[in-house]
Amino acid sequence: MTRVEKGRSGRVFFAIAVLVVFTAIVGTVLGANDLRNLNLFLVHFGYPPVRLEQLFPSDAPALQPAPGLVIPAVRIVKGIRLPAPTIQVPRYARANLDGIPTTFVRAIRMDPRRLCDALRTNGFPEITWTAGAVDGRGSECSSFLSIGKGVKAGTTPATAPPIETLELRTGEDVDPDNEPLVEAPPDEPPPPQQSSVFVLLKGDLKGRVLSFRVKFNIEIEADRAAVIAAGSRAVESFLAQVHWQDDGDMLRQIAALQEFDRDDFGSHILFRREMGDLPRYNFLARQSDKPRRKISDAFFDPFAWLPLSDAGLSLWMPKNALHSFKLPPFPGK
Repeated sequence: MTRVEKGRSGRVFFAIAVLVVFTAIVGTVLGANDLRNLNLFLVHFGYPPVRLEQLFPSDAPALQPAPGLVIPAVRIVKGIRLPAPTIQVPRYARANLDGIPTTFVRAIRMDPRRLCDALRTNGFPEITWTAGAVDGRGSECSSFLSIGKGVKAGTTPATAPPIETLELRTGEDVDPDNEPLVEAPPDEPPPPQQSSVFVLLKGDLKGRVLSFRVKFNIEIEADRAAVIAAGSRAVESFLAQVHWQDDGDMLRQIAALQEFDRDDFGSHILFRREMGDLPRYNFLARQSDKPRRKISDAFFDPFAWLPLSDAGLSLWMPKNALHSFKLPPFPGK
């Protein structure tokens, strides 16, 4: 008998819980959207619709406007923000925060064979293209162009020095093989002085020129103009292939034998005289070894970031406070 009562009580509790949950769901559906579903249900069965104020009247009495008084409509505007306060920043707090202007790298890209052909047509007929000496991974072409007829170093043959006459001595302390020393004449005469122009081009298999060199050897002063003209043709052939806009300035400086050294845009180009008495010049163009400057370098530059100034107190004090400010007296006065 006890078991039957326990089973019935559990069923009754479960039924009540289901009824409560179902009632809550139905009430939520009917009360949604300001009792819209409830009003549709009442109208369907012929009952008048109801309002939320009728079901839950407020305790405070509604204020009735006075006759003839028009209450303006209040429009609520959202998103109005107060203006930001104005802050005066010292003029030297930020100094040249603009980044470094963007630079481009003018790589020397061309076919080495094409440049060799251009040099061959501009006065260097003996120039030839050959594979590089390091595992055949590059290319190279060179030419040696003689200028003028040249002058021999010595016009008269070298005469042998006179033989020193030594008195023959006899005795135990004398070497029997002692013979007079004679300086032998030179085997080969010294090379003649000859002005020339030497061109050397080195490249890789990717169509990039590693280095381009032109050497101006002015051994005889009378050949100066011819050497400059021949070397300038080689430099002009190179500049015509890379299409740089400042090539005219370089050619004018080379014609006047003025030295220059440019290391910008990723290329190092120089024209310099060798050390010595004879005027010998070298024109060299190759890829620059200097690393490109980063924009972040200006942040760590002590001369560009917060530089020192002689502004004094006006650097951080406003003008109105500066006029009334007086330095404290020196101790001891």
